[in-house]
Parts: sequence; C-alpha cells; structure tokens
Amino acid sequence: MIGVPLDFGASRRGVEMGPAALRIAQMAESLRALGHTVTDIGDVTVPQRATISAEIAGRGFLPLIAQVCEELATETADAIAHGDVPLVLGGDH
Repeated sequence: MIGVPLDFGASRRGVEMGPAALRIAQMAESLRALGHTVTDIGDVTVPQRATISAEIAGRGFLPLIAQVCEELATETADAIAHGDVPLVLGGDH
C-alpha cells in the first residue's frame, strides 16, 4: 500500500484524507484476512496546502503534482521490482 494524500487537483478540501481513512478502516487487516500479504509503506511526500502561497493555486499546482507523481512512480516501480503488486491509496485521483 502506498498512500498519496493529494488534494491539489480537487475542487474540494478533504480528499487528501482518503489514505488515512482507508487505514483507519483497517483496509490492510481486511486484505490480510482474505489471505493477502500486505505491506504499507506509508505516504509519499505531499506538501501541505497551508505552506503554499495562494498565487500558485489552480494550474500553478502542476509542478507540485508532477513532483508527487514522480515519487509515486519511483515507489510503484520499486514495489514491482520486488515482485509486489502496488495498491495506491489516493486523494483526489
């Protein structure tokens, strides 16, 4: 499991809590109960919206979104290289 608590592409706040909500709902434990091996590596790094200047809102978020996606791509590739099936827990997408 790889969490991506991202909300820069959403028109509503709160979607970044998706990965945390799935963890609170014990998704990993439910998958283990079904016989799956689950490793939760935590969340990729996503800047906190409150730390970003208002001037870059909207399309200005694109470089930040790309940065998060690059880290996610690396984590996903690492999982596949280790023979794992990555399960990405997203925020806004």
